[in-house]
Amino acid sequence: MRKSPFLVFFECKAICLVTLALVACSDNGTNAAEFNAASVCPQSGRGTFADERDGQVYKFTTIGNQVWMAENLNYSLSELAVLEPDSGKLVSPIVKCYDDNEDCSGIGRLYNWYAAYYACPNGWHLPSEAEWRTLVENMGGNEVASARLRAQFGWKPINRGENLNGTDDCGFSLFPVKTYAQDTASTKYELSVWTSTNHYDRGRKLYADFISYHKDVIFNSADRFSDNMTVRCLKD
Repeated sequence: MRKSPFLVFFECKAICLVTLALVACSDNGTNAAEFNAASVCPQSGRGTFADERDGQVYKFTTIGNQVWMAENLNYSLSELAVLEPDSGKLVSPIVKCYDDNEDCSGIGRLYNWYAAYYACPNGWHLPSEAEWRTLVENMGGNEVASARLRAQFGWKPINRGENLNGTDDCGFSLFPVKTYAQDTASTKYELSVWTSTNHYDRGRKLYADFISYHKDVIFNSADRFSDNMTVRCLKD
């Protein structure tokens, strides 16, 4: 039976209205097409705080319902040994500057996992993989989050004409560390940040990896004694 043109019109109109309503209800300002920084990470949620241990001042930014340090941690642990959280054994924390420089002020310090676990100030903690993934989703998903979290300068192109810098929409300001790509024997720009999460191999921990030539945030694992990772603390 052939439908009346008027019936078809009203059915189409109803479908369109339902579709628009679903889009409006699901849009929290974080989708890939349109990112509303004023909604996701308003200026009112940004500021600074002082680490009471050494007086260093850090920027912070609020993204969704998370409050993140907006720069890498630069705290040097004084402890010669700390307790391994899983076993309770004494282990050695390692803290150093990039390229063994004496000045860590540019990108913060590099930590092995044992140092990273205890390094955050009181009221802050080393975020888990799940908390990092929440950040990625708040920034619009894995296709776009890396670019939106990167600083607007410092991510130098590998090939002429490339623009690998980010938009830094929420003031998160991820800066890279110059590293060496093992597979291509070429320079790459990367920032690897520890998480608190165990890898299925209990001797390893997960870290979030931001690499110059990858648009995605990659979660890899490393030995807990690896000492080339940075730390971004998350407020409790």
